[in-house]
Amino acid sequence: QASRIVLAKLMEHEGADRQSLFVGREELLNEVARELLPPAGTPVPQVLVFSGLQGVGRRSVALRALKDNLSLPFGPVIMLEDTDDTASFYLQLLDDATAFTTREQFKDTIKAFNTASIDDQAKMICREIEAIAKDNAAVVIVDQGALIEESGMWTDRATAVFDGVIASPTEPYVIVV
Repeated sequence: QASRIVLAKLMEHEGADRQSLFVGREELLNEVARELLPPAGTPVPQVLVFSGLQGVGRRSVALRALKDNLSLPFGPVIMLEDTDDTASFYLQLLDDATAFTTREQFKDTIKAFNTASIDDQAKMICREIEAIAKDNAAVVIVDQGALIEESGMWTDRATAVFDGVIASPTEPYVIVV
């Protein structure tokens, strides 16, 4: 705690950007940096999963790693409870990324999503993620179990979305914590 206070005062004195203090995680940040900046010829991961107990700093590590290595800030933070479905994910993305001019447009978009196949739903979600990526930001998903089956594997819908993100030519980033 004392080192954080001293560091904050030094940063304040030097006029450094105000950012959350990050002490003692250098090894973890180096490990993430190695994954974010792989050797030449190796694709950069676009779906990053940070796991761990609630409150241990997964989002803080992810934010710092993206900022330090890719100069990329967090975009929208999508909160998914274990009872949420893909439509909830899509609605939250739409809320952040799309400006509807009429209520009717919004209803038509939701109806089209709900009647689409799993693959088409994944494509619709990926389009919204790509739009956010054009603003140079990463989509953050705080998943409380909506994207994972009881077996611990990703759901088919989550896998379809992640595959679409990876195949995207715009190189969007999705962070799952």
